[in-house]
Amino acid sequence: MKRIQAILLAVIIGLSGVLSGCIPMPQESSAAEASKAEASQTESSKADSTAPETSQTETSAAESAAEESTAEESSAAEAYSETDNEEFAAFVQEQFVNAMESDYIGQHILLAHPENYGIDTSNTEISYGSYPSDEAFDEMREANDELEEEFAKFDRSTLSKSQQLEYDVMKYQIEFDNSSDDKKFDYYGSYFESASGIHYQLATLFADWKLHSEAEIEEVIALLNSTQEYVQSLLDYTRKQEELGLLMIDLDDVISYCEGILEKGMDSTVLTSLYDAIDSVGLDEATSEDYKFWVSVAFEDSFLPAYQDILDAMEEFKANGKNVELGLAALPDGKEYYQILIKNETGTDMTVEELKAFIEEQSDKTLQSIRRMAFTYPEALDAYYNGKDPSTGFTSYREILEDIASKMGKDFPDVGEIDYNIVDINEEIASDSGVAAYFNIPQIDGTDTREMRVNPQNEGVDTLSLYNTVSHEGFPGHMYQYAYAYKNLDSPYLLACTNFSGYTEGYAVYASYVAFDYLEGLTEGYADIYGAFEQYTYYAMLLGDIGIHYEGWTVEDFADFLNDYGFSMDMEDVETQYKQLWANPCIFMPYYVGFAMIQNMRDEAEQELGDSFDPVAFHDALLKDSAVPFSIVQKNIDEYVASAKK
Repeated sequence: MKRIQAILLAVIIGLSGVLSGCIPMPQESSAAEASKAEASQTESSKADSTAPETSQTETSAAESAAEESTAEESSAAEAYSETDNEEFAAFVQEQFVNAMESDYIGQHILLAHPENYGIDTSNTEISYGSYPSDEAFDEMREANDELEEEFAKFDRSTLSKSQQLEYDVMKYQIEFDNSSDDKKFDYYGSYFESASGIHYQLATLFADWKLHSEAEIEEVIALLNSTQEYVQSLLDYTRKQEELGLLMIDLDDVISYCEGILEKGMDSTVLTSLYDAIDSVGLDEATSEDYKFWVSVAFEDSFLPAYQDILDAMEEFKANGKNVELGLAALPDGKEYYQILIKNETGTDMTVEELKAFIEEQSDKTLQSIRRMAFTYPEALDAYYNGKDPSTGFTSYREILEDIASKMGKDFPDVGEIDYNIVDINEEIASDSGVAAYFNIPQIDGTDTREMRVNPQNEGVDTLSLYNTVSHEGFPGHMYQYAYAYKNLDSPYLLACTNFSGYTEGYAVYASYVAFDYLEGLTEGYADIYGAFEQYTYYAMLLGDIGIHYEGWTVEDFADFLNDYGFSMDMEDVETQYKQLWANPCIFMPYYVGFAMIQNMRDEAEQELGDSFDPVAFHDALLKDSAVPFSIVQKNIDEYVASAKK
């Protein structure tokens, strides 16, 4: 594996850019790479200077932000009703039903029996959702205003404790929506980000589509038939962006992906995956073949033409359009918009300046840890630098998960037996994405076996990087995380209508590092060194993201930063990494800001409680409310610490 290399304490130490589950990877530019998975790793030659010296920060920016965001809620949180407020319960139910009835795809993915939740499926249009337009944006603002007005009628102190959680999350979301729905931001953001754009999502969506009935087969045919029209609306939006001087897309990347889909054409494995899904319903052969025919017609008449439309539009932009090839800071209101993205992607209330200080503090702490380990574990350090990664000894993904499951009980609350399958990622998506694995979110009320998808092009299963991936996506990461939420959280609204990726992804990164403790037989200290270098690398990417999108860095500025940070990269690799960050603002923020927030909470809890610290109780507090803003997570951890002191 190639390493980013730096010098620390006059010892040459490698910094890894490791393919890690659903975490997008720092990229490199190298024609010699044999696969995109390998090409998605950052590479540099040996550094010429020492890494930056650490700084001491007396008070963490995150700690200050968390204290401010929870202080105003603490007094109000003391007053609550012993019984549910029926009017508020009806209000929350109405929001849940409206959200599900207006989102066919979300309803299909999350609910096996929507009728059991008061949802009238006849009100749901089989579509991708509303199309972006000036009229749609105005309607959204009007709806947000109406929701805020209705929400304001409720007094938090009249709600039960469980309802207060729904109230706090809804309040956070409403306030965020109000801060982000300014008309001037209507044409900021992109539907064609290189890491997660609609061109990638469509292929993944249908490759993983589950079918349970004949009615659902007819629905997916209708959805496929609407693909070209939907994509055309996104392209109209993107053309308006270009006219306004707000276009910011990695055109070459999108073009390359679309060419791959079109090259496969009707031989696409996305199409064969849909055929397999039809077979799984268990209809008679003649009926199944008839449905396959109509799926193939929709695929040929709408799905593939949609990709041709995307390709044509991107080539036109490349030939004649104006593409802003600097970060958001170059746009008229770009810095303000970036602040909104930061809040959305991290689930914190930190300003960009506070976030930068927080990341620098985490980076300095990690660097100090690396320096200590350089002397404590010289053998592991030498093996790491020379790329002599020890084998974990595992021979299959299932063996990894079973081993972790047998050991994690000392750290995590029991959620019972979890049935799961491990399935290869669709080969077309695998060849283009560089994603090592991902976990498919299960239905809230379904009986389908949990499913983790793995890239058939992955390196050996016995590598530490694959262990890290599997623990991130499986146990004690996402698969366990969702099992805990579905077992312990009773609110359909919170399970289906909230999405705080800073918590969700930050937890999975954190959990994957906890799982390092379950490994046996590695060189002493190797897993700790591996994890610290990975964290240091990503903190650099977070600071680069801020530099590009908030401070207006050019490629040359980014190169200078990397050099000062302890990285030595040739200009071609710098440009490739810059391009990834430029085309995907905040791409790494949920993962490593979220991780740092959670790890800090644990460090502080351990420091306060000493021998009284109980990892099971800590993780129960961490997981109890599922995906929520970090102000709520911090409150739960504070309550655990206070209780443990008694």
